[in-house]
Amino acid sequence: MKLRTTILTMAVSAIALQCDATIWRVRYADPTADFESIQEAINNAQYEDTIHIEPVANYTYPGADCDLKLTFIGAGFNFGESPMENPDLQAFHTTSKVDHLIFNSINANGSEVHGLHFTGQYALTIQATSEITIRGNYFDNSPVYFYGVNSYNVRIVNNYFSATFGKIESWNGGGQNTFVYLEISNNIFAGGWIDLETDDILSSAPIHHNVFTGLGNKILLGSGAIITDNVFVTQGATLSLTSSNTLENNVCADISTFTNVPPDNFDLAVSNVQGNTSGMFVNGVNSLDAMWELSNLGLAFPSYDGTQVGIFGGATPYKLSGIPPVPTIYELHMLNTAVQNQDVDVTFSTRTNGN
Repeated sequence: MKLRTTILTMAVSAIALQCDATIWRVRYADPTADFESIQEAINNAQYEDTIHIEPVANYTYPGADCDLKLTFIGAGFNFGESPMENPDLQAFHTTSKVDHLIFNSINANGSEVHGLHFTGQYALTIQATSEITIRGNYFDNSPVYFYGVNSYNVRIVNNYFSATFGKIESWNGGGQNTFVYLEISNNIFAGGWIDLETDDILSSAPIHHNVFTGLGNKILLGSGAIITDNVFVTQGATLSLTSSNTLENNVCADISTFTNVPPDNFDLAVSNVQGNTSGMFVNGVNSLDAMWELSNLGLAFPSYDGTQVGIFGGATPYKLSGIPPVPTIYELHMLNTAVQNQDVDVTFSTRTNGN
């Protein structure tokens, strides 16, 4: 097991050749790692360093506060051989579980988070921070939480939000949050929703190419969103909007999804399809995320941007299992036992996993 971890770390470390920043290894109870905790790694990191959070079986890393521009990389999620997982994507199937991360300073502007498995009540909190990219993470009944924030250029893409509290939420404490370009795209909401304060100010907020799969999925916000190419798979989905939002080319199972949307939202009924998602996905795909690949019937629905509706369309198509854009080992063969001081044959296969 130690050898496997070393090989995976070598693959991630390949990106160090592309820049001067340092890649720090975090792995609990491993004396070969740089640090055992995320907070310790942050406290010792420099601007634009990368923190590679290595998975440990049956262990969740405690939360951490980040006040520095850093990149966090985990292993991804939904691996293994069970019917609802994606085999053959990575040799080591354990996920990098983290309770929470808090970005609480403008000094953390430009940070990125890839491939982590969040479990905490306030999994990823953004406060007084901008230019954040949250990509390819698993929010395990845990939210992305904006707390009294004025932010710009925040991108939440390619994530999997599970259960009721797997959602994107804002709180302004009686004040008013301002978002200048907030992108929520190519995510899966399996029970959760988008819940922004109705008096938040949104300036260019594309919400597109998401799939909402749970009962009671909804989008709650005020004004300024561009809501396109989303698919609401189950009955009971609702849109609670104030005004001046654009809604085009969304596909909804429930015939009443748009019924209560005020008429002063733009292009409300021009291209949206209600009451028809039957047969639009490929049959027989047993994966929590691959199952949302469109069938020929689904591909026939026109999209706003000319690609396809749902998570595999648009400029940032969904990548299975949140595989981060670094080299990984997807196949590994070695003997279960070895003789001390003798060589062991190891065969492994890699892929680059580009952006």
